[in-house]
Amino acid sequence: MSVEHVAKNIHIAMASLPEAELRTAKAHIGEASAEACDLPDDTQANLTAALQSLETAERLLDTGKDALASYRDEITGAASASYAVAMPLFTAKHNGLKDDYSEGDGGSENLCTDIALDIAMLLIRKGESPDILTIFGKADENGNRAMLVPKPYGGRVEWGKHVICKNAGVVLDPMLDKPLPMEAYLAAAFGQEVEIQDKLYL
Repeated sequence: MSVEHVAKNIHIAMASLPEAELRTAKAHIGEASAEACDLPDDTQANLTAALQSLETAERLLDTGKDALASYRDEITGAASASYAVAMPLFTAKHNGLKDDYSEGDGGSENLCTDIALDIAMLLIRKGESPDILTIFGKADENGNRAMLVPKPYGGRVEWGKHVICKNAGVVLDPMLDKPLPMEAYLAAAFGQEVEIQDKLYL
């Protein structure tokens, strides 16, 4: 292993703090350190120092992860409290949709609008400020939109649009079995490129 290769590994390790890269870089430097017997003493010292720095960074990263997890739990708890009033309706609608879409297309596309508005009304009565959003498939260069294909229904259904209720950053769409933050919701509900507009389209 050349000195240049070792130096490159050190540079990558010290400049990259995402967990996967950090752990990979640490492994590379550990390997380089073990194979550095034929390198000058000062290079071996640099390798040792780099490995120690990485171990310190790794400990800090683990501490940061714990703090982030605690903060996430706190935020999740606050968000759950904000939409708790809507959960009985959410659960009932989820069970109904699961039955409706067990076979066939499940009925009218406008059903999602009624559900979103009903959930929003419950939240408003509790002092919340929900948003009603409309999701469309991504438009191509000619303005033709792709159809939405909801993942929970196994590709049997296609929609031109879908209306949802979002409150405190969380989407309450009983197509899924629980409310989710927007990014997680989109991945679970559609898994395709979409466009979101902050208004209701009937």
